Amino acid sequence: RLAQACDQGIAALLVDLKLSGLVGLAPLRSFMKRCLRLGRALPIHRAATGVDHIFTFHAAFVGQPGTGKTVCAQLLADLLFEAGLIKRRKAVVVGARQLVGQYVGKTDPLVRATVAQAVGGVLFIDEAYMLATSRDSRDYGREAVATLIELMEKHRGELVVIFAGYETDIKQLLASNPGLRSRVPRENIVKFPEFDTTEAYEALCEMAAKSKVNVHPLCRHIWSDLAVLHQMPTTGREVRNLFDGLLAGPSAMRTGVDRCALRIEPSDFAEIKLRRRQSTRELSAKKMAMPTDDEVN
Repeated sequence: RLAQACDQGIAALLVDLKLSGLVGLAPLRSFMKRCLRLGRALPIHRAATGVDHIFTFHAAFVGQPGTGKTVCAQLLADLLFEAGLIKRRKAVVVGARQLVGQYVGKTDPLVRATVAQAVGGVLFIDEAYMLATSRDSRDYGREAVATLIELMEKHRGELVVIFAGYETDIKQLLASNPGLRSRVPRENIVKFPEFDTTEAYEALCEMAAKSKVNVHPLCRHIWSDLAVLHQMPTTGREVRNLFDGLLAGPSAMRTGVDRCALRIEPSDFAEIKLRRRQSTRELSAKKMAMPTDDEVN
């Protein structure tokens, strides 16, 4: 039991180190820890029984654009490689439409060539739901899926395929083909949730730390105050855009004048344009529509 606990602790530590700097990814951490635990168990099982059990790690990464799915595909490739579960530290990233030809006979070779590049590592298919959403007879997405399933079976144990996109659409894609659904179990559907207000600020601070940009402690309070009336960033991409906007404002001006390092001050947030919360707009509209005392009288 102690050895088992140690193994689980090591798995947790390795995953946490791999995901350090990434905020709000509890489902991914859980998935990666399961992969790592199995990676440590399979060689022991093989040594004890002589049976080399082949396990597949095909998965679906679901969530809004900008939540870190593509970045985490490479992190998963790194982890599986370090655990000895794949032979190459490589993630081939393609869009769904890159697997679909425009003419008869073009799709199958495209899929086979792409898979050949990824064998031994990870194949990440972004916007994968597009492979099964069109009803156009000239759309060969379903042919691409059929070829993928064939190659996933042929390279079982040598290839990890990750289907990525919006949760509802990815579930529809998996449900559209029994062969696909059986190769991506529900436990391997990994959600990439949007940030809450606190997580978004933590992500901003992580970005600042990596860029060695100082963030004034009072900025946290400004962030909380803004969140009461405004829609704050909910994805890593949105936080990145806001971070870049902060640096390009007064921070860049201070740096140019004072010859100092970039830093973010509470006053810098006055330069950032944020959308007002809908409920706040409605409340303001109601207040404007309320009759005055003179009108009542």
